[in-house]
Amino acid sequence: MTKVLTPSGWVYIVLVLDWYTKRIVGHHAGSRALSKDWLEALDRAIKDQFPEGTRGMGLNLMSDNGSQPTSMAFMKACGLLGITQAFTSYSNPKGNADTERAMRTLKEELIHIREWESQEKLIHALEAWIGFYNEEYLHSSLGYRSPTALERGWEGEGMFLSLWGGLKGDSTPVEEGRELLSAYAEHPRGLRDAQAQGFDTELPDNLPGMGRVTHAHGFSFRLALSGSALLLSAA
Repeated sequence: MTKVLTPSGWVYIVLVLDWYTKRIVGHHAGSRALSKDWLEALDRAIKDQFPEGTRGMGLNLMSDNGSQPTSMAFMKACGLLGITQAFTSYSNPKGNADTERAMRTLKEELIHIREWESQEKLIHALEAWIGFYNEEYLHSSLGYRSPTALERGWEGEGMFLSLWGGLKGDSTPVEEGRELLSAYAEHPRGLRDAQAQGFDTELPDNLPGMGRVTHAHGFSFRLALSGSALLLSAA
């Protein structure tokens, strides 16, 4: 969480981050920072990423030891949703480093570069910035792609591996399919280039969703709530 002072009052900002894609999947901005406000950010993340529910998904939630994520109401809600909470050790911001880095980017590229005339203007600008961050902001850790581009890569890989298994007539060629994807990434003109590297299989000229695909090893979904503060430490 961070907070920003405007002439009309404080704005408290909570972010929920998908650790793998770096995508901000939920957030809340308002004049308070209660447990229910953090739950609203988490609820937005769940509706965005898990529209059919989170129970049985093995979802983990990392946060600091602040009063909101450690409150009885918040912990009870996580239990009902089947979410396992984990907390950073005291005085160790690196325990939630990815989310803290996203919050730092937010401060450097939106909050600190102008004076905010009102709470409403900041909240409106935040909505637009999060859309930009997810769709266009490039991350070196993602191979200089945006979070949304990485997610589309997952979709392309899953679609391709499913089709590959159907063409081969069995369920064993996943690693072989991944090798083909690696070859394809090195030869982006098309799958025919990958075939020229030694893959002798009849494939369609165009597969929907294909692109330069990054392998997502172990699709464990991890969300993280930021607990840093701009003007007030929320240890």
